[in-house]
Amino acid sequence: MDFKSYAKSYQNTICLELDRVKALLAKCGNPDSKLEIVHVAGTNGKGSVCSFICEGLAFDGKKCGRFSSPELFDVTDTISINSKSITSSELDSLYEYLAPLCSEVEDEYGKAPSQFEINFAAALCYFADSGCTHAVIECGMGGLGDATNAIGDSSVSVITKVSLDHEAYLGDTVQKIAANKCAIFKKSSSVFVADQSADVIDTAKAMAGDRPFRVVAPLPFLSTDGMHQIVSLGNESARLSLAGIHQRANASLAASVLKFMGAGVECIKYALEHARNRARLERIDDNVYFDGAHNPDGIMSLIQTINQADIKGKIIFAAGFMADKDYKRALSCLDELNNRNFELYTTPVLSNPRSESAEALAECARSLGFRAKEFDNIRSALEMAKTNADTVFVIGSLYMYKEVMI
Repeated sequence: MDFKSYAKSYQNTICLELDRVKALLAKCGNPDSKLEIVHVAGTNGKGSVCSFICEGLAFDGKKCGRFSSPELFDVTDTISINSKSITSSELDSLYEYLAPLCSEVEDEYGKAPSQFEINFAAALCYFADSGCTHAVIECGMGGLGDATNAIGDSSVSVITKVSLDHEAYLGDTVQKIAANKCAIFKKSSSVFVADQSADVIDTAKAMAGDRPFRVVAPLPFLSTDGMHQIVSLGNESARLSLAGIHQRANASLAASVLKFMGAGVECIKYALEHARNRARLERIDDNVYFDGAHNPDGIMSLIQTINQADIKGKIIFAAGFMADKDYKRALSCLDELNNRNFELYTTPVLSNPRSESAEALAECARSLGFRAKEFDNIRSALEMAKTNADTVFVIGSLYMYKEVMI
């Protein structure tokens, strides 16, 4: 496999080491040192917070790069400047530049940089070479050993909602997971943490030390517009462009960061009303929504949103999960749904070898007392769901987004 194909391929092995990516960034001239960086970690809400912040910085006249994960269609999804993704030809040019540097790293460390590490380095080089003043960087997994933690410094560190996920890699308690994520705090970081459990806040505060530290409560709630929240910004109100009851907390974090970075109310209002984050409770067809909720906290936020919106009629959840996820606990959250007229259509995630089978998911759903049917793929499940339901939610792995949309 040539370098370009390798860099664009699926990463089967999780790498939580920093030596190789730090060496690679050094060989690139440490492009991160040319950027004012906002670094975002957490279990849920990272992408939404990044979307709000990037929208605000662009409105405020900043040239802002964004690095996110996972990809939805291909690697170009994960690298953008002011909401415009890098082109394939631009990324290919960066691969040509990085290929010999990665060979040097492999010679020195006995192991090649991972795909995620290569693409993170490509993103930083792209931002620096394009004259970006700012970069909003989303952690891939955890914080401590995540490739994005190879940056030398950041002006802002953000911790979104933290809950149990990736326990095999990050720790088996919320405190351990929080500590792993809070390892992104750098020398110059001002720290913003979503208001949540005392375990997380106390851990974050201890790890922040003498850095500026703020716990951010959700913006005041005014009303709802379907599944969208309308919040108060003092003398102004904003209808959050991202759907879901949980977006109040994400919007509040972003608003606090933007205010800290000098943005006014007009800028913050624009950001909250215009940000877009695909595959997160996104309406993709009439009464069909895609939500990459794949852990208990994410599913519970979706259920609370559906309950608040008081959605009537038949609901079908088309669900596909990775086998290494605690999908039984996630699916058990559906028991909190006020509307009891629902059913699950389970499907494998064909694009990922880590997928759980439709049969195992259906058996799990039935063991929880839910009605379930198995399907060979998400497209057939969705086609049937649209015929049999008033509202459809595709839930679980973000890797299904491509299978649904192409």
